[in-house]
Amino acid sequence: MEPTLTREDAAVLSRHHLDSIPFNEFIVYSDGSKLESGSAGGGYVAFQGGRKIAEASIPFGDRVEVFDAEARAAVAGIKDAISRGVPHRASDIWICLDNQEVALRLLTPFLGSSAETFQSALGLQTAWRHSTAREGAIRVRWVPGHLQVPGNELADVLARRGASQVPNVPLPYSWAPLKRFVASQLPQKHLEWSLATAPPSYQAIPISTAPLPPKELLLPRKALGHLIAARSGHGDFLAYHER
Repeated sequence: MEPTLTREDAAVLSRHHLDSIPFNEFIVYSDGSKLESGSAGGGYVAFQGGRKIAEASIPFGDRVEVFDAEARAAVAGIKDAISRGVPHRASDIWICLDNQEVALRLLTPFLGSSAETFQSALGLQTAWRHSTAREGAIRVRWVPGHLQVPGNELADVLARRGASQVPNVPLPYSWAPLKRFVASQLPQKHLEWSLATAPPSYQAIPISTAPLPPKELLLPRKALGHLIAARSGHGDFLAYHER
């Protein structure tokens, strides 16, 4: 069995690989962050020829997860590098990030959370390849975080700064926060619906199914049956048979 590569060894390999990238290529480090308050943000920093050419912090609000923030920050960094690039000087854009899942999926037709972001990355790949004299590519590189990899630490700072800011306009929900939001709203919405649609005779019954099941359901089955019959008016007694 081959020995498992440690994060420290992976960091050394990453530094060696980054040092081997041709001088004129673009290297973009990106990262995502989420605060305890639930607010997320992203950040990126771009280099060419050992010189920093761009950096940004991006607020995403509380409607996305770190996965979404990582992907969106990476795509924003790619767009910025392309807009500042000189096609005949640079061939490849290297996007470096410390989220393995995003790194694996970034240039694939992913249909999960933030699918439109991954689709945008594919479009940028095609556009960049056609705009360069040597048909360059966007290449993704995973780098272990918090191990002094050049650029990665700065991207982390920029991402946390973005998470502490507020977006100019509320952004759409990504999948996981949207499911949590729906789950949190469902009990109250169900109660409002039941009160609005129940017949008057049922609305007068002081039993609620929201936000938690009624305590009456903990009664023994026979006792619960008698209670339901008495409250609903449906049971084996004279008034019910006369109706």
